[in-house]
Amino acid sequence: MNKKQVNTAARAYALEELGEAQFKSNKDAVRSITDNFKAGAAACQKLFKPVAKTPVEKSNFERVWNDFWKDICTNPNGSINLEQVKRELADYHGILEEVSKVYDTLTRGNISKPNTLASAVIAEVERIHQEELDELEKELTEDDEEQE
Repeated sequence: MNKKQVNTAARAYALEELGEAQFKSNKDAVRSITDNFKAGAAACQKLFKPVAKTPVEKSNFERVWNDFWKDICTNPNGSINLEQVKRELADYHGILEEVSKVYDTLTRGNISKPNTLASAVIAEVERIHQEELDELEKELTEDDEEQE
């Protein structure tokens, strides 16, 4: 979201929270709600910043073709083997669909794009695990305090 969209969403949220009468009369409350909304939006944007569309730079596509795909997708005379290309693309399509499901599950719906860098997925999974550990520790501490 750009700044204008965030501001518009923040004001809409404040209106929803306060109601029209309070929204029009209580500028301090509007400012407080919109500031909190904007801070949350900024935190989300920072956490879920866009990742590179693909880990392969455009300047490297020739190298990837030559090093990986060329022997698989060409005939001995160097011409493209269209049937093999179709099979490889079908396999690749299946992998993309399955990777999306894995990412979506592991990150609790926060990441599902198959071209997301592995480091971003791993970081998100580690963040979720840490939240779970923190919550468990909190629950155990509360249980210990109740038993005393």
